[in-house]
Amino acid sequence: MGVTIKEVAREAGVSTASVSRVLNSFPSVSPEVRERVDRAMKKLRFVPDRKAKSLATGKTSQVVFLTTYEPLFDDPHKFAILSGIERSLARYKYNLLFLQINRGDLTPLWKMASQKQVDGLVVHGIEIDLSLIKLIEEFALPTLLIGEPKEKTTLSWIDNNNEVAGEVAANCLLKHGCRKFLFVGGREEDNISTSRYKGIVRAVAKKGIGSDEVEFISVAPVPLQAEKAVKALLSAKAGSFDCIVAANNLLALGVLRALQDLKIKVPSQMKVITFDDYPFANYTKPRLSSISIDVHSLGLSAGQAIVDQMRNPERVSQTYIAFPRLNERASTRYDNEP
Repeated sequence: MGVTIKEVAREAGVSTASVSRVLNSFPSVSPEVRERVDRAMKKLRFVPDRKAKSLATGKTSQVVFLTTYEPLFDDPHKFAILSGIERSLARYKYNLLFLQINRGDLTPLWKMASQKQVDGLVVHGIEIDLSLIKLIEEFALPTLLIGEPKEKTTLSWIDNNNEVAGEVAANCLLKHGCRKFLFVGGREEDNISTSRYKGIVRAVAKKGIGSDEVEFISVAPVPLQAEKAVKALLSAKAGSFDCIVAANNLLALGVLRALQDLKIKVPSQMKVITFDDYPFANYTKPRLSSISIDVHSLGLSAGQAIVDQMRNPERVSQTYIAFPRLNERASTRYDNEP
């Protein structure tokens, strides 16, 4: 027979009610009592009966991270976000379940929700359509979106401020005298890419530079497509640009290949900056300047936000976090620059 709550309470020197409150993550429990109960559970190797807890409370202590399948480099930050969410949820004794679905097929989530196997939902990389909204409303699922949705919504969301990141990138280039910008972005429906472009336009406008000096080319998010598009544009408009902003590392890799083939030197003839360090920015030649954001911290904040949402389902929270940081390297300045 396993260890009981009574034995844990006796070992910790507290009441069984206090043990129960710790197990159910009640915020009113003092840190001292929580520590004593945790220590007693570890000593006695107490394992809570999650099924019994679920029956007693109507809660599963499980949060689903809902996403679609993507190759690793299509979204290289997903694991860092997941890691942050899991660590944050663990503080409140919640488990994180990773659920990948095919686009448009919500059947796996519907089954889990209908069988009451989930208390909360974190959605990442999935377009918010009517079918998902209906499912959330049907089961009254506390929900948090990772990333600001394109359309206005009453759902809670959390995101990095990509427009501010665009401004930081532009200001770095403006500091080095750049005035003619080329932005190599993803497809038009890529909200992150579009937001970064808007930030660049806003930054150059503050310097009296018109938006016509910032050209946007949209390509599929693979290096070869960026390489082809940049080659074609720079061949047709030689001398029209003095800097290139790539929306991500994959596109930046294509940009560097194009410049190498065209024998355009970086940074003396063309300065290049990208967003995020992973996976290539620190290893290219020349090493790429980048605007990075601590996405692990984004995950930590998302975990806290979904817990708050589960405790206060009527509350809607829509916010930006994680201010971007400039990592300047050889693609925007000479090594002997300060």
